[in-house]
Parts: sequence; C-alpha cells; structure tokens
Amino acid sequence: MPAGFPTTVASPQVWRPDEIAALQDEWILQLSPLDIDAIKLALANVKQAGISPKQLTPDNFCLPHSLRERLTDVGDSLHMGLGFGLLRGLNPKEFSMEENIIIYAGITSYIADQRAYISPNGTDVLAHIRDLGDLFNPTLIKSPAYTNSEMTFHTDLGDIVTLYTLEKGKGGGSFRLASSGQIYNTLVKSRPDILRTLSQDFLFDSMDSAIGAYRMPLLHHHGERIFLQSFRRPFTGFGDFKRSKDLPAVDAAQMEALNVLHFTAKEHSIKIDFQNGDIMAINNLALLHARDKFVETESSTGNPRHLLKLFQRDSKRAWELPLAMRPQWAELFGHRGEGERQENFPVEYPTQLDRGQVPASGWSQNG
Repeated sequence: MPAGFPTTVASPQVWRPDEIAALQDEWILQLSPLDIDAIKLALANVKQAGISPKQLTPDNFCLPHSLRERLTDVGDSLHMGLGFGLLRGLNPKEFSMEENIIIYAGITSYIADQRAYISPNGTDVLAHIRDLGDLFNPTLIKSPAYTNSEMTFHTDLGDIVTLYTLEKGKGGGSFRLASSGQIYNTLVKSRPDILRTLSQDFLFDSMDSAIGAYRMPLLHHHGERIFLQSFRRPFTGFGDFKRSKDLPAVDAAQMEALNVLHFTAKEHSIKIDFQNGDIMAINNLALLHARDKFVETESSTGNPRHLLKLFQRDSKRAWELPLAMRPQWAELFGHRGEGERQENFPVEYPTQLDRGQVPASGWSQNG
C-alpha cells in the first residue's frame, strides 16, 4: 500500500453494480409534461431577452420551484449521494441546435455554476462529441471521443461532467460507470502494489508543445478522500498520434497498473443506454466512465450519434482538491485574456474545420 493511504474508503459514492439496479428512482429524474412545458417557457423567455448561453444561471433560466428543487437534488447527489444522476424526457428534435444549447446550459446551471474550458487554448466550454471520420482523415483524429471506437475507463477534467444526448445513433455506444472507491477497495485486497504504482508520478505527454511533458500521480489522498484519475492517451497515444519519442516509454509496472485499473473498473461497472434527450451528470472526482464502440447510421442522410459535453464545478459544494491537481483546475476554471471570463458555446463543430485542425478533447487525456 502507498504510505498514508487508507485501507478502505466508505461514502455513498462507493457502490457495487448490483446495488444500483434497485436504486433507479434515486438517480433517474423523469421529466413530466409539465416539466417540459416549464423548460420550453424558460427557453422562450431567454430568447426573448437575448440572453447568451454563457450568461445562463438559475436566476434567468427560470423554472418552477418543484423542478428547481429536483435539479438541485441532482447536484446534491453528485457530491453527497451516488455521484451521478440522469434527467430523462426531453425531445431534442423539437428544438434547433441553438435552442438545445440554451436548454442544456440552463438546466445544468442548477447542477453546477461554473463551466470549464475544454481545450488548453481558446474559450470553448462546450464540446460536440461525434464521429468526425466523415470530416477528417482518420489519421488526424487525436481522441477516441471523435471516433466510433470504444473508450476505455477514464476520467475527464473538472469536478463534474455532463452529457446531453441529441442523437444516440444506430446502435452500441453504451455508457459505463464505475465507483472509484469500489475500485480502490477492491485493489486494496487484491493488488495493493497497483495502488502504490498509481500513487507515484507518471510522466504525461501533453501532446501540446506549448504545455510540454509533466509529472503527476494518478492516485491521490487528500483529507478523507482518495482521488483516482485514469488516462491512457498521455502514455500510449491514440491512433497515429504516438507518445513522443523524446520521452521515456511507460515502464512495465505502470502499464500493468493502467490495464488492471481498466479491467477492475469494467468488472465493477454499470451500463446505461442513453435515450435521445438524456442529460447525464457524473462526479468526475468519484467515478470512472467508459463508452462502448457504436455503430453509425449507414446513410449520410441518417442522424449520426451526437452528444454535447460540459466540464463543470459547483463552487459551493466543490471538494477540496489535492495540491497536485490544483494548477490544472485553475487553468480549467480561470480567466483567459482581459476583462470578464469569456465562454464560447459553438453551434457547429469543429469550429476550426476551415483551418484543417481536428478539435482537442479533454486536453489530450481522456480515453
């Protein structure tokens, strides 16, 4: 075991898959027809007032008291409950892309009040997650998020990750969740050496010359919590984007730790099949997630799989972070440029298509 780490962790976010099936009422918020009408009214009021997505808060995306309370409860559950929640019942096909973005930003403002930048450059806070193989040569795509490939168990950046399913696609693409605490407790008993390896520095390839390589553990202990992060791309690369030859290769013990972490998460995971209109919210500091390979529509006139994603943080309920994670979080939620914080919600993606640049995702870490 790594020195000073607990021999077990206990919290509501530590759960087994068999426990979750009986608790659907705790993590699925089914929107009623009255709820949908209230959301449509809030959308109409925002459009009439000319409020931009970056300005959206519970104060101007106004919902009735009962729905406000249930959305606030989702935020509570992320920090003090199971660590995830799912809103179900919207029909994104009733709205334009601009309207879907307003609805998504408005609803999630009740769950978390801060949004993170999704790239080390620029001011985009919203990502469009879809297979970009029809827009780019596949050899240029740096992240499995922008393909139909399986994504191994990983964490993203930010305290909270939310996903809005505009179109689930033809088939596959199941979302999987695993409790970091359950993974930790399992490895304490079966492979404490893996935890020791994860608690030591890994050399990250940022795949960005402006950032460079950096060292950081994947497992942290701070206060009464353990923080387990999981990344593969900085160590193995993805597709034609290999780990820099200027960096030493990941050693055998570290590679084994990454593999054991993935398969332990898979063993203790639940599977969720998104429906169109689902908004998923997860505590990225307490859970690992993955995505199955999906099948795209066969016709270009069909509806390709398309999700929207935000990295978020609740300033009032946020957990205190380990020291090693704080600089990156400061970049995520800090200011870029002068004046008030700029946040861009691109309606089309990628925004740099005319320059031939494939969008980044998760700062070259996730998946």
